[in-house]
Amino acid sequence: MGESNRASVPFNFAMNFLLRLSGTICAAISYPFAFRMIGEAGMGKAAFAASVGSFFLLLAGMGVSAYGVRECARVRDDPATLRQTARELLCLQLTMTLTSMVLLLIAVAAVPRLWENRLLFLIQGGQLLFHALDTEWLFAAEERYAFLTVRSFVTKLAAVALILLFVRRPEDYRLYALITASAAVLGYLWNFMGAGKRLRGQGKRLRPLRHLRASAVFCLQSAAVTVYTGLDSVLLGFLKDDAMVGVYDAAAKIRSVLVMFIASLSAVLLPRFSYYLSTRQEERFRRGLRMSSSFVLLITLPLMAYFLLLGESCLTVLYDGVSGDTLRCLRILIPTVFLVGCSNTTGIQLLTPMNMERTVTLSTVVGAAVDLIADLLLIPGLGAVGAALGTLIAETAVLAVQLFAVRKLGIRLMEPKSALRILLVALAACAELALLRYAPLPAPGKVLLGAVLYFGTVWSVLLALKDPALTDMAAVLRSRIRGGSNDGADGRDGRG
Repeated sequence: MGESNRASVPFNFAMNFLLRLSGTICAAISYPFAFRMIGEAGMGKAAFAASVGSFFLLLAGMGVSAYGVRECARVRDDPATLRQTARELLCLQLTMTLTSMVLLLIAVAAVPRLWENRLLFLIQGGQLLFHALDTEWLFAAEERYAFLTVRSFVTKLAAVALILLFVRRPEDYRLYALITASAAVLGYLWNFMGAGKRLRGQGKRLRPLRHLRASAVFCLQSAAVTVYTGLDSVLLGFLKDDAMVGVYDAAAKIRSVLVMFIASLSAVLLPRFSYYLSTRQEERFRRGLRMSSSFVLLITLPLMAYFLLLGESCLTVLYDGVSGDTLRCLRILIPTVFLVGCSNTTGIQLLTPMNMERTVTLSTVVGAAVDLIADLLLIPGLGAVGAALGTLIAETAVLAVQLFAVRKLGIRLMEPKSALRILLVALAACAELALLRYAPLPAPGKVLLGAVLYFGTVWSVLLALKDPALTDMAAVLRSRIRGGSNDGADGRDGRG
């Protein structure tokens, strides 16, 4: 399938946004409901098992989720080569899944803290086993986000319905874990069946080990990310208790939903940017990178201000009141949404398509090391708040390493004047949120009215000032609505 026949970046972003949105909406419905039914301790048990399981899922994937997108995107115009590459990656993934499954069983049998919740880890093991069949990376490489979006909506909607129907008591935390894991398994099977015709046919002898070295770099990168995103809950479970894990997880879940939204753009642009560089379309690559950077700033700065000022009201709406530690964790974690947005741009959209994944891996390893040290120092005394501080410090370290590498490339991510204008407008509009915070309104009213007033003010003022970051994206969207050929990765004219 040629490039001219592929969906535009705005369409792909819309599809990927809907893909992420399905997870966001379902989490916003099911997680608060389950939190109220099960309580902090029960949700802490489920979160602890899921965090530990994520490390074994990581080993099972062996970096294929990221490496496979890049490699398959490069050869997607050659069906035979694409089929060969996908088969080899799936074979590698199967081998590593079986290895990871054995290690999980050994760990549960050998570690008393894990054996206590062996039923939860049995559920995690089932999800791990079926992960061998996951081919989402193949659909992402081909930019078939519509397929992934439909699958995500169906599986997650089914999970929400089951949680609302059957999770009713604190003892139902195992059922909650089973339902969420089953939704993931259904997604794996759906992906595999959808990819069947792309994997069938005559081919050369499979050589999966030729991908091992390169995918190991991505695996190490993902491992480091998993460490400084999942290690907090694991260490809280070992050093504190399940209730403390639940306190932290309530705030971390909001943060993860916001990060998921920002990550949707990077997920769309990695295959597109890899394709541009492999076909020497460097000007398109640079234009798309500048627009992506502008998007991150336009979204993350207002989001950060909104949740810092109205975080308490948001927690009240979602969880019907939580501890003060959860609010403190949320306020510490929210700035990481901005940091992750920036590191997604520099790492996934810039350095990875340029074959500088080793630099990205180095940054995540540094972040993991910093997070581990910070958690060990802070969690014993501060508990969940210490875990949140560790994440903030780690994300700062990751971005610092990547920015140092980007500086040497001499690529300007966006215009300084535009960045300063966005920052000043976002700060000035905070006066609305500050007044609304103390207004005699119920929490739902504050949350809804604050979102409409604040985001509406920020983006309206920037449009009135004709800020290029917002006007360029508005022009792209108008062009797509009218059926034009403008490509979101191509700047104003959309021509290579």
